[in-house]
Amino acid sequence: MSKKTGKFTVGLTPLLLALIGGGCFVDDYVPASSAGDTSDSDTSGSDDSFGSITITVPITTVTTDPTGGDTGSTGGTDTDTGSTGDTESDTEGDTETAGDLISPEIFDVSLTPDPIYFNGSIEVSVIAEGEGVRLTYGAEQVQGETTVELEEVQVGLFKGEIEVLTGLDNGDEHTATLVAWRGGEQDLEESEPVEATYEIQLKTPGGEAFWMTGDAWDVGFGEVRGVGTLPGGNGILEFGMAGKGGKTRCYIRFRGKGGASKDYLELLPGAQCEATDMKIGDDGTVHVLVRRKTDSGWYWALIKIPTWGAEPEEIGQGSKDEVAYALAEFDGTIAVCGAAPTASPFDLTDAMVKIFRPGEFGQTKMFDHKLGLQSHKLDESFKDCVFADEQTLLGVGEAFGKHEGKWDLDRSRRLHVFYDLLKETGKTQVMGGDLAIQSFATAVDAVPVNDFETGSLVY
Repeated sequence: MSKKTGKFTVGLTPLLLALIGGGCFVDDYVPASSAGDTSDSDTSGSDDSFGSITITVPITTVTTDPTGGDTGSTGGTDTDTGSTGDTESDTEGDTETAGDLISPEIFDVSLTPDPIYFNGSIEVSVIAEGEGVRLTYGAEQVQGETTVELEEVQVGLFKGEIEVLTGLDNGDEHTATLVAWRGGEQDLEESEPVEATYEIQLKTPGGEAFWMTGDAWDVGFGEVRGVGTLPGGNGILEFGMAGKGGKTRCYIRFRGKGGASKDYLELLPGAQCEATDMKIGDDGTVHVLVRRKTDSGWYWALIKIPTWGAEPEEIGQGSKDEVAYALAEFDGTIAVCGAAPTASPFDLTDAMVKIFRPGEFGQTKMFDHKLGLQSHKLDESFKDCVFADEQTLLGVGEAFGKHEGKWDLDRSRRLHVFYDLLKETGKTQVMGGDLAIQSFATAVDAVPVNDFETGSLVY
């Protein structure tokens, strides 16, 4: 039974009905208009083996017997105003007195789906008596043992999730342990643990491989920003930045199939550089996006390497105060996605896409989300982008500003645009504030159905 005032607990049956003060109540308790006599609770159909059930409410206390009628043969309950009364019972054995709390107990556990075939979560639903339910799982999984508290979504119904992250956990030897509890540190009371098994059957993942670390080229400490595989599995490219004395340099490291470092290429030698993103085409062409520091500030640059071992070629550069966050590639066409400054005094940036088709200069497209008929009221930016097909680019990010009017606080809301490259059109869409006051998107990817169709876009 929960201690929540005005609530009946789903106790020994999923639904508990009580007739109190002449009214019938299900789950929610409504105080009677007057403290009159209390009639017997109708519990017909209950299992006799359950024993007596005690229900405590703010107005009066009722002790019911699943067999019907008051507990005891001669006792009564005095409910007159100002009188506590005595409840007498000649029932033999251990019978709970009025006002006692039922001990925490778990009655039913459900795991869905089981087995699970895709990365995601298994929903855990528990019907229990208690203030809370604790879930422990993952001892046999890669992430290790995890303990979480389930959320009480209805009186007596608790829900939570078991995270399934990788096919390395495939198997049917997984166990979830659930314990219902009541009280604090000093008077904590727990139920007997209940175990439920679940099965993970994801697609077979790749195995672990050797990855040589260390500073073989004496370039200092750094950070990896991208990893990709060359066509045919001929090698792995690691794109990052490293440096000494606070000055970083951009690099690409070539690794063999076993992870051992084979070759090293410094990009923009001598220039202070920060790595941003890398894309490898089906033909082996490598494009990398970097930030380079010049005498007039930081600028993004797009570099193309036709094949590994060829000379890098700079094919695009950003304007002052432009920021580039990501690359997208489709059949040799490259999209640089980010944000660019505006001339308007009312906002700072618009979302920006710059398209580089093979052998052509880049073409820039800006996106401003209107609030009603008003333009340039929000600061938009793309944080990632992906080609849905050869004609459509999806950009995702955020729009920052006063979404609900001039008296609103500045907030971030998720932004996405489907950009038609042939028509050069795209409508901005910003998430409303119904589900979340603030939101944003940081990454997006396309999930192909086959070689010709994109099934879904995940971000």
